[in-house]
Amino acid sequence: MVVPIDVVKTRLQMDASLRGPVDAIKSVIAGGHGKGAARLLPFFNGVGATAVGYLAQGAFKFGGYEFFKRSTFAALREQGETGEAIAHHMRLPIMIGSAAAAEVVASAALCPLEVLKLKMQTSPQLAALGLRGAMVHVLKEGGLTALFKGFAPIAMRQVPYTACKLVSFEMGCAAHRRLPPSTAAFHRRLPPPPSAAALHCLFRHLPPPPSTAAFHRRLPQPPSTASN
Repeated sequence: MVVPIDVVKTRLQMDASLRGPVDAIKSVIAGGHGKGAARLLPFFNGVGATAVGYLAQGAFKFGGYEFFKRSTFAALREQGETGEAIAHHMRLPIMIGSAAAAEVVASAALCPLEVLKLKMQTSPQLAALGLRGAMVHVLKEGGLTALFKGFAPIAMRQVPYTACKLVSFEMGCAAHRRLPPSTAAFHRRLPPPPSAAALHCLFRHLPPPPSTAAFHRRLPQPPSTASN
């Protein structure tokens, strides 16, 4: 959904003659081939690289954070009371360091796909080759190092963001668990966000798929239902 916006942003950054988003949109449409909706296809150049890149980045970011954090705390606890004391007093720095280390690895996984995405968005010829073809072309032209150009700026952008996001979320969840029962019960009574309420209303009235309904009919009934 955000790839068209990314295409417009890239076009604005690469072409100094464009005066704003409207000019960039017109430029992207003008570069399209065919008629009708086919002229909008350039807005989705790099969608494969974006999907694969951020899937890999998310896996390394969230998984790496838990791995580094738990490994560090486990190693400290193995040292006895001294390690327990260090883990208690250094909890926040350890969490921040774990998030930062995970994001460095995640940024390394993201960087090649970001390079390919930008090249596909700025070159219709590479976009026509597809993700695999664009990667082969870049490797032939510049070697493996060409896929990691811009790694430092990506890491400088992503590391502080990820550290703040993961640590603040975990600390917020921990603070919520420490709330007194009366406050926690009040929060549970709050109405859901409008987006969640809208999705609930939408899916509540949809019938289940036939396979799902048949599966539920084959389940054994609870004892109370069977006895009645």
